[in-house]
Amino acid sequence: MKKIVDEKGRLFGKLNLIDTVAIIVVLLLVIGVCMRFFVLDSTSVNTETTPITYSVQASGVRMYTIDAIEVGDTVYDDDTGTMVGVISAIDYAPAAQVDMAQDKDYFYGTSDQYYDLTITLDADGTVTNGRTYLNKTYELNVNSSRELHTKYCAFSVKISEIG
Repeated sequence: MKKIVDEKGRLFGKLNLIDTVAIIVVLLLVIGVCMRFFVLDSTSVNTETTPITYSVQASGVRMYTIDAIEVGDTVYDDDTGTMVGVISAIDYAPAAQVDMAQDKDYFYGTSDQYYDLTITLDADGTVTNGRTYLNKTYELNVNSSRELHTKYCAFSVKISEIG
């Protein structure tokens, strides 16, 4: 039975161990280059953006917050600092709430201090494989919750509509 590495450091008596490692490294580099340039799809850096309009809703907002928001304000995401659009429309209505009457029965009514706010935002983005992205990385999903802010106020919203 032959030894795997002989006294001269050759593999099976034919190849030097260092030469074998060098050949394996070169083969891995060649495979990596082939994968990079011939197999994997390259991502385009010049993707075209399209105008995207979407709506967000904030519940239980006080009037001073609504007063601080104006059409034309730029809106940013709190977590990433990404610009997520420019306000094109603002709509609000008294917030729905559950109250308790004097006889301890609950009833459904509207608040005179809190409002449900709907903001329409315009932004440039892309639609790829049915997903909507702003700035190529910020994904918009209906019903996802976000923390947003303008220059003068911050608010928690839920994305209600894209399109």
